[in-house]
Amino acid sequence: MKKLLTRIISSRLNDIVILILGLYTIFSLLLYYNILSANEYIWHVSTIILIIAVSTLVIILICILLILKLHINIKKNISKMFSIEFKQFESLIFLHTLIKSEISLKTRGWAASPDLISAIFKNIIKYKPSVILELGSGISSQFIGHLLKVYKFETKLISLDHSSEYSEKTKSDVLDSGLDEYIEIIHCPLKKIIINENEWIWYNLENLSIPEVDLLIIDGPIGEVNKKTRYPAIPVLINKLKDNAIIILDDYNRIDEKEIVKDWLRENASLKLIEEIDTEKGTAILKKLPNNK
Repeated sequence: MKKLLTRIISSRLNDIVILILGLYTIFSLLLYYNILSANEYIWHVSTIILIIAVSTLVIILICILLILKLHINIKKNISKMFSIEFKQFESLIFLHTLIKSEISLKTRGWAASPDLISAIFKNIIKYKPSVILELGSGISSQFIGHLLKVYKFETKLISLDHSSEYSEKTKSDVLDSGLDEYIEIIHCPLKKIIINENEWIWYNLENLSIPEVDLLIIDGPIGEVNKKTRYPAIPVLINKLKDNAIIILDDYNRIDEKEIVKDWLRENASLKLIEEIDTEKGTAILKKLPNNK
């Protein structure tokens, strides 16, 4: 009964308040009509007291409902927050267990969340890619490097970053961790490019030699660059992707990223959305099918 009442208040509060105000208005009009019909144009003290009492009760009832609604929302938000934090903590333990290390790497915020890195790890372990191309370097690059080193994967990670500051910092961290054998960090500034007669701001790949890619991780450029800023990844790189290549797109909870995936699927018959993962920021997993499929 308590859960049912909570659900009703949570979902139908506006309707309940409107109903209460409607009934109160009808009551007031009827009372006023009865006074007029009795040819009594002077309000009696008892009538005024009754109106004040009913009005007070209505206000108190509405306040109680609003407080209950606020309480329910706060409870939901706290529950969701603890659920997210526990999931990230669980993912972080999983990551450190896999790489057999107690390294302290800051995640969250702009950096990749632990549950995203866990999804990347699982795909690396499952598909054992030879070449990984990462758009947006940082903490994820270092975690991937540790995984490749610990399990001696014959895999090369190429990570692009449009920021010279961040790319230099990541490159320094990679060298300090002894991961330079597995990771190549490249500063790749943004430039205007034209795709289907539309202008985009994206990585300048003109002077880069990108090998064929087994796993593409799209976590850049940042969303503020322009609308649907990560859309060019597939039009530009589709011919660099091997058959059965896996594409991992971060921030899939955003409207832009959902629209980007729809555009990619509509424009490329060889692409298939194989999984949507409920990570902190949302993750989409796509696959490039062989042409004869």
